[in-house]
Amino acid sequence: MIQLEMENIINEINISAWQSKSDWFYITLFKTHTDTNNLFLEKESENIRAFQPIMNQESVQLGFHMRNNIEYFDIEQDISNNMAFINLHYPTSSLTDIVNLDKNILNKTSQNSRNSIYKWLYLSGSALIVNGLINQKSYNNWQTQSGIAIISISILSKKIFKN
Repeated sequence: MIQLEMENIINEINISAWQSKSDWFYITLFKTHTDTNNLFLEKESENIRAFQPIMNQESVQLGFHMRNNIEYFDIEQDISNNMAFINLHYPTSSLTDIVNLDKNILNKTSQNSRNSIYKWLYLSGSALIVNGLINQKSYNNWQTQSGIAIISISILSKKIFKN
């Protein structure tokens, strides 16, 4: 989404946008004047390679060098706040690329998550054991027993699931 903050609202018929073949997406604001030095991207986006405002005689053109083509866009305005919102929509083929992510990446992430859980279980079990040994007179207390149980279950589940 591109959000434009303006001094005055622009009639919707004076806003147009189009996608070039060179990966640039342009928004043209007709009957508009501005100092292009004051136009900037407030938040950087990994989807935008470059931003270039262009002042013409009767219009301002905002150029966005995109990483992906824009298939469709719609423009909405908030008249009370003098804002325009341009919603950019990628082609549906981009969505299928996201769904077809490399399974190895997902498996590595899943394995790293499981290893983190085991590390956390080992640490908390050890902390319970140490706390039970230090703060109790008897070695047979709930903290020591809980710590031993946590570590034992962690070791068994790691061997069973071969992680």
